Amino acid sequence: MARRLCFLLVIGLTAGLIPFSYAQPSTVTSSAQARRDELAKVGEMMADPDRLMRLAYLEEIVESGDANRIDIAVKIAVSSDDPQLRGVAMRAYFASQKQIAFDVKLPPQVQKKYDAADEDKKKIDELIVQYPYIQFVRAAGFKIRLQFKEFDFKKGQGVMSGGWDVADFTISGDKLSVRILTVNRSWCELELRPSKALMLEGPLICQLGYETPKLQISAPLF
Repeated sequence: MARRLCFLLVIGLTAGLIPFSYAQPSTVTSSAQARRDELAKVGEMMADPDRLMRLAYLEEIVESGDANRIDIAVKIAVSSDDPQLRGVAMRAYFASQKQIAFDVKLPPQVQKKYDAADEDKKKIDELIVQYPYIQFVRAAGFKIRLQFKEFDFKKGQGVMSGGWDVADFTISGDKLSVRILTVNRSWCELELRPSKALMLEGPLICQLGYETPKLQISAPLF
């Protein structure tokens, strides 16, 4: 009986006797194609031979608030050879960020020794005696987390926290600079720039009762 009902249902649908609703593929395809063309146009805008038009397009895209268009434009702009375009891209990027966790690396030769110690407690302790700031980096889990409280896109100025207190920061050109109090109440100065590998990276120097050498911090832009 069940087999017969199933057969009759198929016949009814085929003959058009039973109404059947479904999405119109042409409508969906048309809408998706229009959106695809809109996103593809961002690449064309960022490739405009007139550098002032590129800047105007990027500002227009940022003001649109369209997250996907902004991501595409920023990815292209931060890889540009035009420092002014990279600067606008940096402002657009930080206007959309709430928090970024950066990896911290020791100076190359010290990092090499640390890696070779392979978490051997005795070897690590010996390294800390020789390079005391290793303890600071270990205590932070080789991370520094920055929280962005507010940011003025047009002025390139904002407020961030390093876990203990807030600090004003500025973006000049494609460089972010800030002096900030971190979670262990140590003052740290850092600079960040975008790389063509779509990384945000730069030097970090902290005051731990003495000045640390330049540490390197980095995080993926996307």
